[in-house]
Amino acid sequence: MDGFVTFTAELLSHPDWDTGVPILINHRDLDQRDFNTPQIRAISNLVASRSEEFGGRRCAIVLSRDVDFGLSRMWEAMTESRITMSSRSFRSVEEAQRWLEETGMGRP
Repeated sequence: MDGFVTFTAELLSHPDWDTGVPILINHRDLDQRDFNTPQIRAISNLVASRSEEFGGRRCAIVLSRDVDFGLSRMWEAMTESRITMSSRSFRSVEEAQRWLEETGMGRP
């Protein structure tokens, strides 16, 4: 959980951050085996509390393992009605890039 808080803070404070640009987050090496529903809800609350900073962009999240993909989908369900950002989970970078391109938003 602490790692996600740090990741979010660093992402939003990055000098190249622009709320209109789509992003692709490569979490293929992420291991969420020890995450539980309250932690996913806390991450959802964190992102929702900073929704304005995320803006209305598209966000593609790439994960490798089934458990990580499932937890990411749980996060999406908890978060989607509380943010303006459109987020979707993928199993490959290529799928994620295609989705970003299909939306007319271009590559991240």
